[in-house]
Amino acid sequence: LDAGSSGTRVYAYELFHEGRAAAAPPPGLPQVQQVDPSDVPYAVPDGGEKGMYSGRVERRPGLASLVAAGAAGGEVAGAVEEHLRPLLLWAQAAVPRGERGATPIVLMATAGMRRLEERRQEALIGAVRGLLAA
Repeated sequence: LDAGSSGTRVYAYELFHEGRAAAAPPPGLPQVQQVDPSDVPYAVPDGGEKGMYSGRVERRPGLASLVAAGAAGGEVAGAVEEHLRPLLLWAQAAVPRGERGATPIVLMATAGMRRLEERRQEALIGAVRGLLAA
C-alpha cells in the first residue's frame, strides 16, 4: 500500500523463481513482476475519486486526509476501513488463496503522514494495523 498525500495505491507483485520466468534473473534471485490490475478478477468500485489509474489501483484522497481534527479512535478506524477495504479486496483477489498467509503487506506512508501531528499519525497507523490484523 502506497499511502501518498494525494491518494492510496495498491500494487501486487509476483515472484518467479528459476525456470518460470520469461527472462532469467541472476542465479539465486527471483524475478519480480508487477501484477497488471486488469488481470485481477476484482474491480475497485466505481464512483468518486477511486478506481484504476494508468496501471495502478487507487483511492483518493490520501490516507492522511482521513484524520480530522479531534476525530475519535472509532471514527478514524471506520474511515480507514472504508478507504482501504476496496484496495485490500483487490489485493486479496490478486494473491492466490494458498499464498495469502505468507504474503506480506507493506504500508508506505510519506508526505501526508509527515504533516500530521504525532498523535494523529499514531491514531491512523493504529487503525491501519487493526484493519490488517482482522
